[in-house]
Amino acid sequence: MELFDQQKKLIIVYLSKTGCLDYTKEMIKGFKKLDPLIVCSQHHLATFSSYEQRLFKTGNGHITYALRSVRIKTQIFKFLAKLEKEYGALDLYFPAFHLWNHHFVDWAARNTIHSSSLTIHDFYTHTGEQSRLIEKLQRKAILQATKVLCLTEYVSQQIRSELGSEISCTLVPHPLLPTAARNTLAHAARLKLLALGRMVDYKGIDLLCAAVSGLNIESLTIAGQQKRKISTIDPRINIIDKVLTDEEIAELLESHHLLVLPYKDASQSGVLMLGIAAHMVMVITKVGGLPEQLPEHAGLWVQPDITSLQQGIQKLIDNPELYTTIKAELSLYANQLV
Repeated sequence: MELFDQQKKLIIVYLSKTGCLDYTKEMIKGFKKLDPLIVCSQHHLATFSSYEQRLFKTGNGHITYALRSVRIKTQIFKFLAKLEKEYGALDLYFPAFHLWNHHFVDWAARNTIHSSSLTIHDFYTHTGEQSRLIEKLQRKAILQATKVLCLTEYVSQQIRSELGSEISCTLVPHPLLPTAARNTLAHAARLKLLALGRMVDYKGIDLLCAAVSGLNIESLTIAGQQKRKISTIDPRINIIDKVLTDEEIAELLESHHLLVLPYKDASQSGVLMLGIAAHMVMVITKVGGLPEQLPEHAGLWVQPDITSLQQGIQKLIDNPELYTTIKAELSLYANQLV
C-alpha cells in the first residue's frame, strides 16, 4: 500500500519535543527510500541529522501557542511557500500531534497540488490529561487532511463516530520499536514485575501498586518520568523517576519477568510494542485499542481494576507452564512482525 504520492516531495513534520519520538523515528526509517525532508524543531536537529532537514522553531507548548497564535499561521504559510518554490508539489506527513499541525494542513488544503497525512495516536485525550484545545485543533486538522492514518480500528471508529462516516481512515498498525533487549528469563518462584513509560494517571500505576500489595513477588519496578509523584511504603516497589536511555530500557526489559500495562484507557501503546520486540511476557488490561496490538493467547489479559490485576499476576505466579506457553506464543508473533 502506497501511503504517499511519489510524484510529490515528502515533507515529514515533527515539531513535538518528546511525544511519539520513537514511533516517528521508526516511520521515517520506513520512508527513507522516498528521500524525505524532515521539518523539525530545535530539539531534534541532532536526532534527524542523517536526513535533509529544515528547522522550524517552536517554544513552550500551550503558552507559546497562545502568545503566537495570531502570527504563527503567517510564518508557517511563508515557510511552506519557500518549500513549494524549491520542490514543487508537497506531501506533508505528521507522525505526531503538535498544536501547530493544523496550520500546515490548512495551507496544503488551500491548493490541490499539495496533500497532507496525519497519524492519529489518540482521538480523545487521556484520563488526567484532558485538553479541549488539543482535541479541537486535532479535529480541525483531520477534517482538512487528505489522508488520516490510525494505529487501531478503535481510533478509526471514534473518528468516524464523532466527525462523520465519510472520514476515510487508513489502518497502519504501530511498528515494533527497536530494542537490543531479548528477555530469556524462565519462570521463578518470586517474579520481578516492571511498569515502563511516562507515568500519568491513565497508565493505572495506582491500580498496580494496590494489586501487588497482596502478592508474593520479588519486586515491582516503576520506571519512567513521573507526571504525578508515586507514593508508596512497600519496600518491594522501586521507582525510577527519569527519562530512560535505550540502554536502561533494554536492561530493565531483560532483568524482569513480567511487563505490566495496567492502563485505565488506551488507544494504543508503544510500550506494548516494545514488550513484543523484547519477547517479554505481559499482563495487559483489555481496554481501548490494546487487544488489536497483540493476539489474546500471546499475553495475559485482565480488566482495569485491582482485583483483576491481582488475579492475573497471581495466575502467572502459580502457573509456570502458562508463563512458558505465553512466552513461546509471544516470540512467534514477534518474529512474524519483523
